[in-house]
This record gives sequence, C-alpha cells and structure tokens, in this order.
Amino acid sequence: YRALLEDDLAALHWRAVEASGTWDGAHQVLLDNQVSHGVAGYFVYTPLRLPDCRCAVLVNRGWVPAGPQRSVVPDVGFVASRHAVRGVAAPAPASGFGVRPGTGEALGSNLLRVQRLDAAELSRWLGERVVPLTVLLAPDEPDGYVREWRPPDAHADRHIAYAAQWFLFALISAGLAIRLNSARR
Repeated sequence: YRALLEDDLAALHWRAVEASGTWDGAHQVLLDNQVSHGVAGYFVYTPLRLPDCRCAVLVNRGWVPAGPQRSVVPDVGFVASRHAVRGVAAPAPASGFGVRPGTGEALGSNLLRVQRLDAAELSRWLGERVVPLTVLLAPDEPDGYVREWRPPDAHADRHIAYAAQWFLFALISAGLAIRLNSARR
C-alpha cells in the first residue's frame, strides 16, 4: 500500500494488482453516460477500504444498463465484507467536455451518480481519503457486472483512419488549389 501514498501513481497504471480490504457496500458510485454495445448505462464503482493506509480505492465492478427513465436506478447494493480483489490499476476515466466538479447526484444515502470521478469530492463523501487510481475488476472475479476492459489504445485504428481521412482532404485541397491557380495563367 506504500505506493498508494506516493505521488507517482502513474507507474501503476495498466499493471495487474491485488488488494485486500473491506468492500464499502454503504457507498456505491455510478459513473453516468457510459455506453456498451450502443446501450446507455453506468460503470459501478465500489470503494475498497484498505486497512494499512486508512484510505479507499475505487473498484470498477463493471457496466450496468440504465433504466428507461433516469429516476429508475439499477440495484447494485451488496453486503460489505472483507475481500481480496484482482484487477488492473487504471487512472480515473477522463471526463467529458464541459463536465464541472461537484455534479454528483445523491440517489439515497448510499448511492451517488456522478458525471466524473473526482478523488477530492469522493473523499469528502466517504469521509476517508480516496486514492486517485481505480482498479478494473478482473473478469473472473465475483461481485461484478459486464466487464469488457479495453487497453488504452483499443481505438487506435479509428484515430488512424480519421487522420488518414483529413490527410486525403488536405491533398485534394492542395491539388485543387494548384490546378485552379495554374488555369488562370
């Protein structure tokens, strides 16, 4: 747990990790606006309270679909217990454009719907330090939902195609400019 107290948490990103602690079933976080196979839903984060550092790490237990109405929230509660988890350490997901801090919405005493994960805001809500790192729960671990984790470069093909498209537009524009300017002479 010593690494969790140091400032350089980036060294842990995308590495396999194991942690033991107590699930905090009284505090669940739903990260809103998550899409899986074209269906809107939430990532379910549950704090794992770590005994040796008096802090908590958020464990992403997977994706659940949202109900047809925002007032209907999925049942993600479970009884707190001592547990060891395996997974992959990851940075908190990047928030969308224009998402402001403090946009959490309490859905009862034990459920918070947020647009972004903010360690400071969640620390105040939990009453304990939240490590600015998440754990993506291993697919074969119990107590989870849909877990189809993708590596950080999983969408590289889409970005390469997008860059190639704009490069072709630039070539066509340059060709047209040369042709039009040479036709005037």
